This record gives sequence, C-alpha cells and structure tokens, in this order.
Amino acid sequence: MLGVPFWYVQPKHKHGGYFMHRNKRTVTSLSIALSLASALPLVSMQTQNAFANSSASSPSVTSATYGTATGAPAPTIAPTGTTTGSTTTSSGSGGSSSGTGTSPSSPGGSGSTLTSPSSTLTPPSSGTSVITSTPSTPVNSVTGAPILSGSQGNSSANGSSSSTGAAPLVNFAHVGSVSWTSNGPADAQFQKLEKRYDAKLLGNPHWHGFLNQEGRTITVNLYYLHTINGLSIQMEQDPKAGIFYPSHVDFEVNLYGKWYMLGSVPTKIPQSASGNSTQWFAVQTHNLQASEFRIVFPVTNWVFTRNLGIWGSDFSVPTSQSLPNLPQVPKPFTQMMSIFDPRSAGIRNMMLAYSGSYGQMGTWTTKDFLPVTSYLLQNGQIGGRLFDTVLFLPYTLAQNQQAWLSYLNNLFAKNEQLSALNQAMAQTDQGMNKFGYNPYPKEKVVIALPYPSYHSGAWGLLGGQILSFTPTPSDPGSVANRLTAIQWYLNTFLAKWKQAGFSNLSLTGFYLNDETVHYTFPGEVNLIQGTSQMVQKAGYPLFWIPFYDAGGIEDWQSLGINAAWIQPNYAIQGKAAPAGRVANTVQLAKDNGMGVELELPTAALTSPLYRNLYLSSLQQFQQAGAAGSVSHAMYAGSKVLTQAAYSTNPAVRALYDQTYAFLANQSNGAQVN
Repeated sequence: MLGVPFWYVQPKHKHGGYFMHRNKRTVTSLSIALSLASALPLVSMQTQNAFANSSASSPSVTSATYGTATGAPAPTIAPTGTTTGSTTTSSGSGGSSSGTGTSPSSPGGSGSTLTSPSSTLTPPSSGTSVITSTPSTPVNSVTGAPILSGSQGNSSANGSSSSTGAAPLVNFAHVGSVSWTSNGPADAQFQKLEKRYDAKLLGNPHWHGFLNQEGRTITVNLYYLHTINGLSIQMEQDPKAGIFYPSHVDFEVNLYGKWYMLGSVPTKIPQSASGNSTQWFAVQTHNLQASEFRIVFPVTNWVFTRNLGIWGSDFSVPTSQSLPNLPQVPKPFTQMMSIFDPRSAGIRNMMLAYSGSYGQMGTWTTKDFLPVTSYLLQNGQIGGRLFDTVLFLPYTLAQNQQAWLSYLNNLFAKNEQLSALNQAMAQTDQGMNKFGYNPYPKEKVVIALPYPSYHSGAWGLLGGQILSFTPTPSDPGSVANRLTAIQWYLNTFLAKWKQAGFSNLSLTGFYLNDETVHYTFPGEVNLIQGTSQMVQKAGYPLFWIPFYDAGGIEDWQSLGINAAWIQPNYAIQGKAAPAGRVANTVQLAKDNGMGVELELPTAALTSPLYRNLYLSSLQQFQQAGAAGSVSHAMYAGSKVLTQAAYSTNPAVRALYDQTYAFLANQSNGAQVN
C-alpha cells in the first residue's frame, strides 16, 4: 500500500491523497494517477531524491568479473544479420518476442549501439569466472556470436585457455529455444510496458527489459546433450531511468529430471551506484554435459538484459560432476502463512491503527477500539471477538529525535492509544464471558519502528554527540548511526511499556515501517538485517507488510523478517482496480509463505464503487482460499471500520458486518478468538 513501483507516473499514495510511504500518508480520499503512455521506465520522486547528487558526467561503462567492476571496456558483439539454420525462439509470459533488434535503445543511452565487431567475449573460467574483452577473437560470420577459446577443463583465471587440448567454444543457446516466465503472478499492466523493450536475448545490440512481477526465470533448452563450460548474461544499470541490476543471478541445470544450482552470483556494482554501467554475471561449469539450463533473478522495477550465453564445445571431454556437489534448487513455498504457523506469532487478524497526527483521526479512544477488539451488534452488545492484534504505526514521522520521542509519548497518553486499547479489551473480556471465555486472551500489540531515511541529516543528540544520517566515506549508507537511532527508540519504548503495566495487552512484536526494500539505497539490506537482529535480541519477532510486487518480497526471510503479509492494492484503486489482482495476491502469498492484507479504503464510507470493490475483494479472497486459517492484516484508513460499525447507513454498516463474517470463517467456521 505504500510506496509504488517506479513505473507509476508521478507516484502517488494508494491509501491517501498521494502514493508515498505509510509514515508520510495523508488521509484524504484516493487519487491515483497511472499512465501507461510513456515508453520510458520512470523513477519515483523518492528515487530521484536519492540520486540527486549523482554525477552529471557521461555514462560510464564497465565490465565485470563475477559482477566486480574491472574498469575495462565492456565486451561488445557485432550486430547480427539474419540467423540461418536452427531457429531461436524467444517467448515470455506476455507473448512472443520477435527480437529483431528494432526496439528503441535503452533509456539513458548506454550500450544501445555496439560498434566494435572485433571485440568479443572469453568464456567463463575457473576460480574468478572472468569475462573480459579480447579483440583478437573472431566473430562468427553467420550468427554474429563470438568464437571463443575453450579448453578441456584447463581454463586460466583470466579466461584464456591453455595451448594443450584447446577447443573453440560456441554459444549453444543459438541452436536451442529460449523462453522466460515471471516468478510471480503475471501482470497485464507491466507486460504492456515490457513490449516496448522486447529485443532478443541472443546476439542483439539492444536490451530486453523485464518489469517487476517478482523476478524472471529464463530457460534455455538445447534439446540434445552438449558439453558446457560456462553460462553468462549481460545486464545494464541506469538509475535515472529506473533500471537496476538484480541483487543476484542464479544459474541452474537440469540433470536427470531435477534442477540443481550451479552458482549464485551477487552484483558487485551496487544498485545504489550512480551513473550508467553494464555488468556480466557468469559461472564456470567445467565441461558439464547437459541440455537444459535456467537463469533466475529478482526484478525490482526494470532489469535490462542481453547477450545470453551457454558456452561449450562438443570437442571437449565431458567431466562427471557428482550430484551431491551441486545443491538442489530449494522448493518454493506452496501455502499462505496460517494462524498455526509459528512465524505468525499466533496473529489471526491484525488491525492497523494509525496514530500521532491529524487530531481526532489519529487519536484512538476506548469507544474507537471496542468494535475492533469485539464484534459489536447494532444494539451495542458484544456479539463476538474480532481483531486479536493491533499494529500501532504513525501517519508521518519527521527524521529527528524529538519527533520520535513525541510519538512515543503519544502512544502512552492517558486514556488514548495503548491505554484506550487496554480499556477496550477489558470490556471485551467482560462481554465474552457469556460465551464461556474467562478470562479471555490478552490483545496482542505490534509496534512500528521508525524508518530512518537515508541521507536525512542530523537526527539528534545521543551520548553528548550529534547523531547524523548523512553518509560518510567509511559508512556510505550511514547504517551504524541509523541502527543506533532505532536501538534508542526500541529501548525507550520497552522501558515505557514495562512501566505502563497494561493488564490486558501483550507485546507480540515490532514492525518494519517501510513497505518495500530499497535495494538502490546504500546499506539498505544491512539496515534491515541489523534491525532484525536487535529486535530478536530483545526477544521479539520483526514483521512486514509490503505493497503488491514490492522489492524484497522474495527475500524477506533472508532479510531477517519473521513474518509478512502482502497487500493486494485492489479496492484502493477504484475504477483502476486491476482484474485478477486479488487472485494474483493470493498466489504471491502462496509462493512466498505470506499472509494477506484486507484493504478497506476511506472512500468506501461515501462511495458505492469503493464499497462494492471492497466487498468483492472479500468474496474473491474467500473463493481463492484466503479465509479459513490464513493469517490476516487489515488496512482500514483512519478508523474506517470503526465508523462503519457505528453507522446508521445499512450500506456502510454492511462493511463491518461482512468483514466480521469473512474473518469469523477462520478455523473452519469456528468463533474468531
């Protein structure tokens, strides 16, 4: 729900007047500006700000060793003519791609034209898997692919081969088929934009663009066994155009019907680096005999690729590679996170409660919380249990110590926020006695941790010294100082929590208050992992609710996050709500072991359109199997569900009743508890 993919024109917030992060969200009715007219990938204002100090000099082009910049010119290939013989077919989930080389050059202009036909690639070699420029190597006059020197397992570290037993390497991908699929649910909006950058992945000077949808799996089927020495692919980064390297590229092989990992190559040119660059990702396979390969990588915003290579020689002597030495590709998740999954910390239904700003809209009272903790009948009586967990998070929070402290103090204000929830739970406990619950389990509480923005300057005073989030040469991501600020906030909250002694509340965990992983920001991964470590050291899990197709959806566990819920971003879009989005959200949740979030837009209080979209989303979730024992979070604007509970308008009240009916279906229809 917060932050959006870079391809949105003038990114605006889904839940409020503007698309932005939740901690900056306004509370006006939805206004979306979505344009698909532009052929160029765009970047969000936040990303533009992050690169505002980038050099304005001409783009630099570098080659890479296993992704490490060498400073040498990027290898180039002569533009290809008409391919004869075997035909290479490139098709994606969005349709077939002709790959004729007539697509527009990539945004930013780097690498759009290759003019040095004598410069070619050398094969991946053992050890460092270097790919360098070797002008003396000829180019195949038919396919335009480089003719490379190979060996029978004796390649040197710099990519050259020994003179004994050398065999020329060819790109066998030209005699097979190349196809690709998205690693997440296919999105028609993204696929429409991708068609503007659909150049062939083989022997083409132009780039093929992939946009969001979690990631891509490129499959190369050679049909017959060939002896392979290495796999490689070239990628581009142009931050100002919204094009970034993937965090890593995995190379896989199919042996005897099972997929095995050949290697995972991380990017060595940071996604936060300014300027244009190209980079090679490659692995050495040591004369492996196989016929089917996959190249898999995550896609956040745009990833531009070209020059796919499956290098080998049938004159080389195949070597036997023991299967145990090749780790089998791990199986993905197959189910959504359930309430019985230990990762969920027992959270069944978690309401997001925004607080700390906008006067009464951000001030929760006991009356506000009562229809959250309980299901209130229209006569005011408690008819059941509703949300067992409340997540407190700020609308907006300035990047300074005083603002953070003011929000903390507001959380512990008398008869408001946490105190009001404690009182509401006491009333719920009494009301549930008639159902045989005595005492009723405490209400779970999750607290958002402020996200310390990169490059936001001086934050405050700790230990007599000014703490700043401004990067330094020794810490370009200012990670240490940002983690210090988070640690201060965590310690301060825990001290206040202990002192408050709420009898009806149980502190369950903390929330990462950003809805995407900014891989393009220096130190972002270290910041999240460091936050997770400090939270878990204190004895609590770290939770996350990313927006649909956000960065990090595939990586949330490796980042140290304990549980996550995915946003559908469906009803919130009004007339622009994408068909199939709810079903795709469920599939994303299954693929990544996440719970799902329900989204009730503020506009549903006054608009039949938004009411119907919300109720439709409940039905679609139900049909897709996302009710029952699936763990849920719920976004409901500023007390929207509370307002619906107290409404005398039957159509508005129905929002509350239908939400309860959906959530009460948990545990095979058992009472929500």
